[in-house]
Amino acid sequence: MTHLFCSGDRPLARDFTYIDDVTSGVVAAMRYEPTRCGQVFNLGHGSPVIVRQMIAILEAELNITARIVI
Repeated sequence: MTHLFCSGDRPLARDFTYIDDVTSGVVAAMRYEPTRCGQVFNLGHGSPVIVRQMIAILEAELNITARIVI
């Protein structure tokens, strides 16, 4: 495994979220009346996917081999 897919000793993972969900969340946050200053909203899905696994899924679904340039 190359450094491209690692962060320290852990595999690199990202939380993939549909853009429609993010835009709906932003609009809802803009309409929200806060109960205190500085509230934080997490618009992510909360289920990180290991990047190398995502590439493997895409390769299988598209029936191609990814060309990874480092």
